Amino acid sequence: MVDTLLNGDPNIKTLTTTQICVQKNIYTFPEGIDGDRFALEKRYAVEVDAVYPEVYALLSDDNVKAITPDEKSKILNTILSLYFRTPFFLNKQNEELDGIFNKLSYILNEKGDPVYYDHKNGKRYVLTLENIEEVRTLLKIENKVKFLEDHLEQWQSFVNHKMKCAIEVIQVPDEVHLISSDNPVLILGPDSSPNIQDIFNPNNIIEVAIDPKRYLIVYPNAVPEDEYTQIRRGKRDKYFAAGVNLRTQEVSDGRILGYPGDVQKHFESQKKLGEYSEENLKYFVTFEKQTILLNDLLNTLMKSGGTFFTKAVIMKVKLLSSSGALKGNEAFEKILKMYSDKGLNL
Repeated sequence: MVDTLLNGDPNIKTLTTTQICVQKNIYTFPEGIDGDRFALEKRYAVEVDAVYPEVYALLSDDNVKAITPDEKSKILNTILSLYFRTPFFLNKQNEELDGIFNKLSYILNEKGDPVYYDHKNGKRYVLTLENIEEVRTLLKIENKVKFLEDHLEQWQSFVNHKMKCAIEVIQVPDEVHLISSDNPVLILGPDSSPNIQDIFNPNNIIEVAIDPKRYLIVYPNAVPEDEYTQIRRGKRDKYFAAGVNLRTQEVSDGRILGYPGDVQKHFESQKKLGEYSEENLKYFVTFEKQTILLNDLLNTLMKSGGTFFTKAVIMKVKLLSSSGALKGNEAFEKILKMYSDKGLNL
């Protein structure tokens, strides 16, 4: 059972996962298509569903800090499938199509004359009152087929690309538990804002809540080769948890989810941590300054080819370290430790 709140509904409901999953046959190819209609569903069953217990065990065990390439592939397959497995992109395409066809339907009803419509598939359609709904249905089927075909290719391509990334599991305090949504995976650009327009940008950061206490971050491909098969472990405060919860709510496709009681606690924490208090104000001033400095460091890192061991990046880290502006920042402290482990004391 999970607590869920649908956008526009004032009441939090406790439902089963079966009751929440209202869209059926999303990954089944339409009838009449060559090949196995259930190919994608079968692949999910083998490559994701069957290995999920193993993946969760690896991520939730704080003692696991080294993994094999095969284990990393399973982790990335599972996490990234949560992104590609949602009907978000298909829904957006169909919403766009409905918007266009609703306007064309209005024109047909007003004037009665046939309307020409040039679709992005390269075909021109002559629409009339008699055939407009039939064409709309056919184009939605075409959208689904393209979604499913692209889905397989993009999913595997992204997994292969991220094999050279760093991954970190962050533990949050009991004060604020993590929530999830019907669009659970965040893909963020270098400016930390959602980047759904360019999801394959190598500088993107991928984030997802694993459970109420743990949050996974998949970083850009900017770590030494010997860190490809490591899991970083860290702890963050209640402000971090509340911040990612707010972002999870903002990018949801209409529904947020949580363990029983956690959705209500989410709204309570948003109110409390958003109050104008001395503690909150002090935190946000420090957070804003450090975020600007870390983003500047990230930009230098990306301009240097994604490696921490260029002169420009080392000088930037040394300058930030000597200034003391990032003292106590966990992410920066880990960067300093990485240099120290390599014999560079900055």
